[in-house]
Amino acid sequence: MIDLSVLILAGGGSSRLGVCKQMIQYHDKTLIQNACYKASQLSKSVTVVTGAYHHRVEAEISHLPVDILFNENWESGVASSLSVAVKRQFNSDRILIMYCDQPFIPLDHYRSLIDLSNKEHKAIVATEYDDIFTIPAIFPHHLFYELTTTESDDPAADIINKHRSELRSISCQKAAFSVDTAADMMSLKK
Repeated sequence: MIDLSVLILAGGGSSRLGVCKQMIQYHDKTLIQNACYKASQLSKSVTVVTGAYHHRVEAEISHLPVDILFNENWESGVASSLSVAVKRQFNSDRILIMYCDQPFIPLDHYRSLIDLSNKEHKAIVATEYDDIFTIPAIFPHHLFYELTTTESDDPAADIINKHRSELRSISCQKAAFSVDTAADMMSLKK
């Protein structure tokens, strides 16, 4: 059994942005490379779920120590990508779920989530900002089935809210930022 696996959700079509957000440059890396770099420092078991732009994303990260999983039903939404990824990592005790489009979240925040999860092994350990509990978050094994069967537009948030009594959180205001618009893309260059 693997103690902790990391899932990077990187399969969206970037419809609001109009370009492949996974390939946007942030400092000296693309967003997907940045996410893979952080994730590979947290676990030896890292899975990147692709969908739209699969071939471009795969070519960008094929040399990195990550597994690449193509979700052919990516247009169905995040729930579909989450389901195929969790099924792939069902032999893990816990799964850290992260997006590829939140480059401002520091590596130390992910490590803090893991540290708290190590102490509270059966709890959901989520990121909090402005009283919102969200990804990045660590889910314990007993919630994997729910992660694979929910059909919500925001499955992780729904499960977090449903299991509030099992929730622990760490604040990170930088999690409020994700790359979704041209203005967000410009923020990366500052």
